[in-house]
Amino acid sequence: MRLRVRILAACVAALSVFSVGSAAAGTGAAQHSSTFGIGKVPKPQDDPFYKYTGDKPLGSYRPGTVLRTRTTDLHLETIPLPVRVVQLQYRTVDTKGNPDIAVTSVYEPNGKPSNKLVSYQSAYDALSPDCQPSYAIAGGFDPGFLATGETIGVPLLFKFLNRGYTVAIPDFEGTKLHFTAGPENGKKVLDSVRAAVNSPDTGLTKDAKVALGGYSGGAIGTEWAAEQAPKYAPDVNARLVLASAGGVFANPIHNAKYIDGEFVWPAVLPMAFVGLARSYGIDIQKYLSPLGKELFAKTQNGCIVGTMADGILTAFLKVHHNLRFSDLTKPRYPKPENIPEVVKVLNDVIMSSHGTPTVPMLFHEGTFGELNGTIDNDKPGIGRGDGVMVAGDVRSVARKYCAAGTPVEYKESPLEHGGDAIPWAVDTVLKLPEAFRGEKPKSNCASIAPGNSLDPIKYEPPAKG
Repeated sequence: MRLRVRILAACVAALSVFSVGSAAAGTGAAQHSSTFGIGKVPKPQDDPFYKYTGDKPLGSYRPGTVLRTRTTDLHLETIPLPVRVVQLQYRTVDTKGNPDIAVTSVYEPNGKPSNKLVSYQSAYDALSPDCQPSYAIAGGFDPGFLATGETIGVPLLFKFLNRGYTVAIPDFEGTKLHFTAGPENGKKVLDSVRAAVNSPDTGLTKDAKVALGGYSGGAIGTEWAAEQAPKYAPDVNARLVLASAGGVFANPIHNAKYIDGEFVWPAVLPMAFVGLARSYGIDIQKYLSPLGKELFAKTQNGCIVGTMADGILTAFLKVHHNLRFSDLTKPRYPKPENIPEVVKVLNDVIMSSHGTPTVPMLFHEGTFGELNGTIDNDKPGIGRGDGVMVAGDVRSVARKYCAAGTPVEYKESPLEHGGDAIPWAVDTVLKLPEAFRGEKPKSNCASIAPGNSLDPIKYEPPAKG
């Protein structure tokens, strides 16, 4: 609690430092306008703003179409701040390409038109609607909103606004909370950009340029948006000037092996597989052990903060200590490769498998995973990482894009996962002005060391019995 109070105090102080008080200016007429009081904002599952209620079939609208609009003030832990936010419900798609909706929150700097948009993908990593950024921003109580990437995201928001950038924070996991479903998450980011540009209430000019940024879970939405933009959203791709991703979830099978049996991060294994099973429609229950069913049930409506806190606590108490994937499944299925549906999904979410960005890319990755509880931080075929993300995988993605002609700047730091968020954020802030000016991007492709294989994994039939 004391840490949260200090963070809040720092963020409130940032309002005066970054001079964003004038951001409270009106944003124009909206279809629905409301400013919620403390404790008044309804839960997303009870809020009609998170449901499509139009007369026409949802599929009759183009992706990125704004369906509903409302305004609110930015809230930090339910405390309103003098920063006006336009929230947009927009049409998008789910993992299977079916029509879907999502919500994005757009901040207009100083109440003036802007031709620069930063789409910041929050590290909210959630399976519960209570942990969506838009809910916390509107005043819903989410104890994890500041405790995850928002310890970086909130100061970044004010820095961006101070520089005259419009900022959008999309709920890129959608209303169904499709956590780790990279291809879908990326499309939801691209459609949120379309919505922000299409809306007359955001103050964006028609020629607005766009930068994408996100760390950890936010890097999923960011990288997949950049990767898919040339084919899925060429209109958005033409606007992109930079995509910055740090702590990158590049090849999930390697991540699963990297954290397998370690101290802290195995707690996220059930959450990740619940998210993928939900997104791709897999009946994962039939493969689970009794412990697996217990942990999957606990995470069905969880968020990353609660999941990791529970994982750390149970590790210290030596309950489910050093959790392995094989602990979650029946003895016949000790590896992800033994489950055909899982193999198919894991292959589908390997970064670089759906396309190649044309926008300049900035990657940051840490390599001191020992500080993050990953004691065996150099496993054969995996190599070093930040405790949960694998540096060799990110290098391989970067090198693949380099080979295709994409400008890439890749940086490694001797830091763990949380620590590397700070240099990533600083570097992103420093790169944005030159990116928006259209200056030639920096690239260190020639010096990026070889990494791990990005080849699809192969199905291994389980043992009989």
